[in-house]
Amino acid sequence: MSERPELDPGAHALISRASELFSAAPGNPQSPFRYPVLATIGRDGSPNGRILVLRTADPMAWQVTLHSDSRAEKVSELAGNDAAMLVFYDHEASLQLRLKGAIDRSTDSAVREAIWAELPASNRPNYRASLPTGSPISAAGDGIDPAAAQSGYENFDVLTFSAKTVDILQLSRNGNRRYRLDVALGTGSWLVP
Repeated sequence: MSERPELDPGAHALISRASELFSAAPGNPQSPFRYPVLATIGRDGSPNGRILVLRTADPMAWQVTLHSDSRAEKVSELAGNDAAMLVFYDHEASLQLRLKGAIDRSTDSAVREAIWAELPASNRPNYRASLPTGSPISAAGDGIDPAAAQSGYENFDVLTFSAKTVDILQLSRNGNRRYRLDVALGTGSWLVP
């Protein structure tokens, strides 16, 4: 049975706690929610996961911003199928958050330029690799020249993830609780954990 979260105090409290951890993560490098696992569907049809850094988080829309090298495997996977999942876990809070939705690449160069301008200088060399991410190299550090002529911007991508569902699992010795929220409808239901 589905209920609007604001009508169910237990669901409202659980969603509020997850939202609080989610929205605080981008500004806190110590937050476990800052480093979610992004799962995509590989070009061969198999699942593919990796950890990314959460750059922004909008708990009202359950939307996030992530950065990537435009040549990364995940970008080509998303071009073929934009379905994705973000998985967050906070051990101290005993809370897992799974967002299922889709990812769009930013095509607005003014937005990308503004985000690039705010990117710390220490992060920019990550986008200067002469080869795409995942390419074989002979030794650690090969393929990245910190003094390369390219700025890295040409390989910089901004990804926007929009959740369709939010699945919250609260682990507890007194009994686990699980709730799934449909973002578009604003409805949800309790699930067997």
